[in-house]
Amino acid sequence: MAQNIGWATDANVLAAMLDANLSVWLCPNCVHYSDRKVIRRTRIDKENSEFGKQPNIVSVRNGIVMVRRGDGAIVASSFYNLFTSFHEHISNKKLKEALSLCRVAQNEILWTCMAAIATDNRELHAAEEAYAAICRFDKVDYIKYIKNLPTATERHAEMALLAGDVPMAEGILLQSSLIKEAIHINIQIYNWNRALELARKYKRQLEEVLNTRTKYLQTIDKNETNHSFLVFMANISSSQINQEKREEEKRD
Repeated sequence: MAQNIGWATDANVLAAMLDANLSVWLCPNCVHYSDRKVIRRTRIDKENSEFGKQPNIVSVRNGIVMVRRGDGAIVASSFYNLFTSFHEHISNKKLKEALSLCRVAQNEILWTCMAAIATDNRELHAAEEAYAAICRFDKVDYIKYIKNLPTATERHAEMALLAGDVPMAEGILLQSSLIKEAIHINIQIYNWNRALELARKYKRQLEEVLNTRTKYLQTIDKNETNHSFLVFMANISSSQINQEKREEEKRD
């Protein structure tokens, strides 16, 4: 539980007094990430024993958090100065300078912030280097896959998916009429209801969705329990029976 929060006035930084820590989020815009490890690694914690009871954040600026203790005294806490230059480079769109700072500092939190920001800005090369620096080789492999996609639209959608922003990824594809790719994204993350919804709406890839769903259930040795799929399969069965009856009547 956060007792008190404060935004930095000179950078995209959020500070909060928690139960036992003064915490600073150096990349708060990555909260939409599905990868919770990325979010956690962009935070710095400092024990609040020096702040006493009922501390309040007065200001956050230039790498310094000013905290007023319960007795009225002001305590200055400076523990993220390294990141002020980084945020300055990012805000001025100087990605090369920000990368150079990361290479010199070799700080895991700084590299994680670089990875998150580069992913959001669809900077493939910077994101690849940053994820490699924090040993997230699964992300590195995925970025290499993205680089080989045929169109910029697909690359942008996959970068949004890499950041965990599924609605954004799907929206990018649908706006470009890439229906098949939008369905594939939902299959890829096992979002079966949405995949079926898109397939039925656009009358595309229906058979693929059903076959992939069947193979998935066989792999995990489960029976179909998804209501949407059960209803759809029942409707298909009814249609097939009616079609067979009509064909029999024609023959008679």
